[in-house]
Amino acid sequence: MGAVTSKTIALAAEQKYGHSSGSKKDASSGGQQVQDTAKEIMSCTAVNPVSGAYFDLSDLTRLATNDESDFHIRGHDYGQNFTLNLCAPVISTPQNVLDVENSVNVSAYYTTEKGQIVSIGQANDRPMFRGRKLVLEYTDGSPCPTAPNLRRSTLITLSCDRELLQTIAFSFVGQLHECAYFFEARTPHACPKAGSSSNGPDTLGPFAMFAVISFVMASVYVLVISRRRVPYIHACLNGSLSLISHRTSKPTSSSDDIRKF
Repeated sequence: MGAVTSKTIALAAEQKYGHSSGSKKDASSGGQQVQDTAKEIMSCTAVNPVSGAYFDLSDLTRLATNDESDFHIRGHDYGQNFTLNLCAPVISTPQNVLDVENSVNVSAYYTTEKGQIVSIGQANDRPMFRGRKLVLEYTDGSPCPTAPNLRRSTLITLSCDRELLQTIAFSFVGQLHECAYFFEARTPHACPKAGSSSNGPDTLGPFAMFAVISFVMASVYVLVISRRRVPYIHACLNGSLSLISHRTSKPTSSSDDIRKF
């Protein structure tokens, strides 16, 4: 992802804490405090390199200190269910993971019918952008059965959903050769934080977008109908005025004839 610049740290600090931790004073000191601040700020956050919008996913990380549990996702036709955490190792801390030395850092896994725990990725707290997609990738899982020299990995695509009633909604998309696993997560936390710039398509939710489109269509309809009815209104008014003029002109002519007579 490249080095974390002081400008990025300052932007993230301002969005996350309301003040800048990447000031010139901190940057020039080069001390451990700046490094610790950068690590804390950038954990489970991302900045869109194109629009500059800031994204904070840290509230989605499940913590044992909060008596929370891991995310559990159904695998449907794959035949296995998955357990994972976001930007941190799973809370459950599985033991005897298939060909993984450090099971403490496992962020996603599933259990086979024989009770074997298979890791599909180690912890990673650095979401990133691939094009316009915000993704989180876990690598270095258990060996792939079709290619033992390769390790299993997980790719989670995080999509902005402002209308979602829950914190996050996971879905298993699929897998490739039992080596790469793909998930989609919809959450309001994947939307740009307030005050950050964004030119992306996720600035409005689907219901809000539908409401805007409906309002525009209704306005156009009313405008068209009103324009079509204007000639008829004018014709009716002109006809009524002609009739009134005709009726009022008759008594005048009769009185003139009587006077002449």
